[in-house]
Amino acid sequence: MNMKKNIPDNHWVFKSVTAALIIFFALIFFYPVIFEGMSFYPFDSLFIYPPWMYLKSCFRPHNILILDAINDFYPSALFQKSCWTEGIFPLWNNFSLGGMLASTHTYMSPIILPILCLLPVSYAHDLLLFMHLAAAGLFTYLYLRQIGLENTASLCGAAAWMFNGFVMTWFEFEHIPFMAALLPASLFCVEKHIRSNSMMSRLTLAAIIGLLFGISFAHVLYYQLIFTGVYIMFRVLSVEKENLRKKIFRPTLKKFLSFCAAFIIAFIVSASFFTLHFSHYQERQRASFNFSEIYDKTGQLCLKSLLTMIYPNFYGTPCISMSFIPTSAPGKNPYNNYHELCVYCGIAVLLFAACSLFRIREKSYTFFYFFTAITVLAMAMGTLLYYPFTLLPGLNISSPTRVLYIFGFAIAMLSALGADALLKNNFHKRIFPFLCIWVIALFALSAALAMQTVPGVNFFLNSTSFAGKENLFENISSFYSFKSPVILLPLAILFISTLLITGIIYVKKDSSRKLLMIICGLLIFYDLISFGWSYNSITPRSYEYPLMPSFELLQKDISKFRVAPFGYFMLNTFIPFGIEEIGGYYPVYSKRYAEYIHLSQNPEVPRPEAFGNSLWFNKFDSPLIDLINTKYVLEPLNRRFPETEKMELVYQGEIKIYRNRSVFPRIFFVPSYLFCPGRDEAYKALGSFSRMDFQKKVILEDMPSSEFKLLSRELENDFYKQRIEIKSYRGNEIIFSSHTDKDGFVIVADNYADGWRVSVDGKEEKILRANYIMRAVPVKAGSREIRMYFRPALMLAGIWVSICGWAILLVSICAVAVYGLVLRMKR
Repeated sequence: MNMKKNIPDNHWVFKSVTAALIIFFALIFFYPVIFEGMSFYPFDSLFIYPPWMYLKSCFRPHNILILDAINDFYPSALFQKSCWTEGIFPLWNNFSLGGMLASTHTYMSPIILPILCLLPVSYAHDLLLFMHLAAAGLFTYLYLRQIGLENTASLCGAAAWMFNGFVMTWFEFEHIPFMAALLPASLFCVEKHIRSNSMMSRLTLAAIIGLLFGISFAHVLYYQLIFTGVYIMFRVLSVEKENLRKKIFRPTLKKFLSFCAAFIIAFIVSASFFTLHFSHYQERQRASFNFSEIYDKTGQLCLKSLLTMIYPNFYGTPCISMSFIPTSAPGKNPYNNYHELCVYCGIAVLLFAACSLFRIREKSYTFFYFFTAITVLAMAMGTLLYYPFTLLPGLNISSPTRVLYIFGFAIAMLSALGADALLKNNFHKRIFPFLCIWVIALFALSAALAMQTVPGVNFFLNSTSFAGKENLFENISSFYSFKSPVILLPLAILFISTLLITGIIYVKKDSSRKLLMIICGLLIFYDLISFGWSYNSITPRSYEYPLMPSFELLQKDISKFRVAPFGYFMLNTFIPFGIEEIGGYYPVYSKRYAEYIHLSQNPEVPRPEAFGNSLWFNKFDSPLIDLINTKYVLEPLNRRFPETEKMELVYQGEIKIYRNRSVFPRIFFVPSYLFCPGRDEAYKALGSFSRMDFQKKVILEDMPSSEFKLLSRELENDFYKQRIEIKSYRGNEIIFSSHTDKDGFVIVADNYADGWRVSVDGKEEKILRANYIMRAVPVKAGSREIRMYFRPALMLAGIWVSICGWAILLVSICAVAVYGLVLRMKR
């Protein structure tokens, strides 16, 4: 009996089997994690940095370029987990850069946070990645089915997106794969809402957009929101085309307002995202770029890089430490960042997408996604199309090439549309898609042949003549030989895909076309899963920040202190061990703190206008280093520390540890102050103070209250006689007592922020900005009980609005679902 007659293409059996296949391939991708005790964290990169580098000699990590996953995202997740499990909001991170606002990577998603709190960080990371990988495939499949694509074509589209090259190169960073699941989910909800205009579809769309904000990755969030908004406009205008021709605008307006309501709800539940990012944006250390300079300061995709759509490693890969990335213009330095420039979408995916273009007039979705792909590609290449984006806060400080995320999605959707057209045999002339795919195959072969010659290498690599450089050319030739996996594997997949698609074009039987399409789908899974495995680090969990004797020594010191790395240390290394450092690596942090450190390292160099993502140290003789409670300096064994009397060697093992004899306590007392009426005056005074000056005076930018004004005169201070007793020290709260024989100021050597409050003996007092970056509390002589706590009104308001908003939204979704179920049961 004919299966098609018994079970239609849209039957739940087909959908269930396809969903099971998507989950099955997600499980295959996670096989090393599930069955071999591995993790999708690049913990192997730890072993090229002290103190772990001495555990493995001559060790080379799989991919050093994805280091941010463990020195930015992992510490941030660990900090959030520790805060939530202690029952406090993750508002203030005291572990890095002298204390700072919680990272911009702080999650506020009701899906991510419970898992992060319940499981160890690496297990939560892997589980969340698996969930979102599977969800990306499932929602893409549902979306494609919703817009009328055939089952097998929808499966190919799901494979193309869930394992897309751009998503895979950002996989271990978490945020891109999380967002990749929500992009097709939001489009699926848009389609459902256009068809039903129901309260459930509106609330579900609001929840998905709210989850998108909860991932807290502002840069790509912009692109995804703008793309979703443009898609809504495209769909509403398409549906209401007849009404618009008749100049009936009311139905169109109602649909737009309905979508606006969903976005407004999403913005409300995402209030914490806006307040956190606004707080960071107010005094960031990074420079903003205008359109004329953003591509020079960040990165740009060049035309030749499109060849990596067929040969993903044509210009090298960080996994083999070889890079030939071409420049966008003569004389420019190449932008050597693989995951920022990745346009690999899968070879069969590219061929299917090319086939879809021959149906561009008949299928509006094809036109939309083709237009999207071309527009986004032009933006990444530096055209004026990106200019409006540079006017948006946040998009003017990082690379425009991240817009390629949308390009990857557009190509995946075009591939599904092309596969659907091939299955339905919807081409007027089959010769056109046939010629198109074979032209692509012959071009790829021609490029591979050209790389066997000196002129070809010169052309594709922007190289100068190889005259007198025969050895260099021989090395390059071996990299590009036909036996090399860089060329051989893509060519093999390309010609197999081309033959299969040729068969689909010309085979007449539907069942044969479907069989060939299934084989193509399996080839897509193989191609992209192999790419994902080859790029990402999959490491044993035993590599997860091993505890070393040097760290154990530091953990035994129960006083409050900070450490400073000298030499080739990985930044944020110490957070997993509960050790605070004066350096750090974060996308956004206090510009004042960066200026303070700059003055300690380069006092002769004028204050820069902007700073990078990280802070490094090469000298420690400045009293400014002592002042921020730097008690220990850590040095690799292969470095020689600048000789200084104030540093005492206290440990020599896998690293060397020096104790700073001149360190200031975390909290200390001074009897007098110097008033500086502005930021520039305070900075100048900061550079002129000696260690003895800091023991007697504090630099204030606001006048203290009248009862402390007379303390501006010079007063002697027995620095070590005044006693400060720390009773409790947590991120958002410090409780201590001061015991002094005179009036003065208690200085807390943590960064100042507007949200900090203080009470002295139960009475609210004003915190003064001290020594350019610190906090000062005026206190009277005697014993005083002091409580300093972080209560940023704007951030707390945002968090509570988000919590209440999510509660109301989830209850509303459940109520609408139950109401709908009751109505169906009555019928």
